[in-house]
Amino acid sequence: MMEPEGNNQVSIATLLRLAADGELSAKQEAELRAHLETNPEDNARIDFDRKLRQACSCACAPDCCAPESLRQRVLACCDQASLEHAEQTVLADNLAVRAEQTRSRSFWAGRALARFGAIAALIALIGAVAYMVGRTSPGSAPFGDTNTPTVRTAADRIASFVRKEHDRCASGLPEIGAKFDITDPAEVPAAFEAIVGKSFSLESVLDADAHGLRFLDAGLCHPPGGDALHIRFDTGEEDATPVSLWIQADDESLPIEDGVTYTKGDGCECVRFWRVDGVRYILIGSHADAGPFASLALHSPQKVKPF
Repeated sequence: MMEPEGNNQVSIATLLRLAADGELSAKQEAELRAHLETNPEDNARIDFDRKLRQACSCACAPDCCAPESLRQRVLACCDQASLEHAEQTVLADNLAVRAEQTRSRSFWAGRALARFGAIAALIALIGAVAYMVGRTSPGSAPFGDTNTPTVRTAADRIASFVRKEHDRCASGLPEIGAKFDITDPAEVPAAFEAIVGKSFSLESVLDADAHGLRFLDAGLCHPPGGDALHIRFDTGEEDATPVSLWIQADDESLPIEDGVTYTKGDGCECVRFWRVDGVRYILIGSHADAGPFASLALHSPQKVKPF
């Protein structure tokens, strides 16, 4: 449990936001676990923040089928919020301090939450419109068909996330180091078991070094489809950034068949998906040749199909 430092609600609010972003250090994760043992209801706050971020990402993605005018309104609200980041940080901390007051209906009528309410309403509206457009689009096919708009959108969302996160983690920003707190590959199976609740050998990951793919580090990440381990490997190429691999329990949001590697995009933008024993692997390379090399080193299926 964290020691009180003045009003420790501010520190807890910060921990919850970092947890939603997947940027907790090992020490912060321990502090958060201790807090959640006595305050399990705060898991819902973390889950809400994650879903809100995913909703914003989906609503503002280029392939979103919601009307452009709505997307632009969300982007405008987010731009305004970015300019007032300091103000929002204070607001979030004050909300944590005033947790008891937030249970009152009168609190939610306050002007302090007006902007947040507007953004949330827009996101909800976009989600509803996107859902209705998807339901009424002409020529819709069953979900099991990998050529349907539903499947293409799901694959695009995952591919878009991993491309952006791969680039962000290659940026060298100070907060990136806090995410990758696993530096021993032998710790990967236990870390993954802690995420999914069941054991996996992950032999291909542990054996990667023997095939020229050197393990660098790993950390918790939150791509579409559920929590995952984000693992980085070095290909040995001079001046090349690491390749990124995400491993997560397969939630069956994509009709991936065992024994097939699926691709989305071309060249260095190509994202590769495959499944082994209920585990979904998502891979992106640092350049056009890194993806195929890393895919081979990780024993991905040799049969390849595009999404």
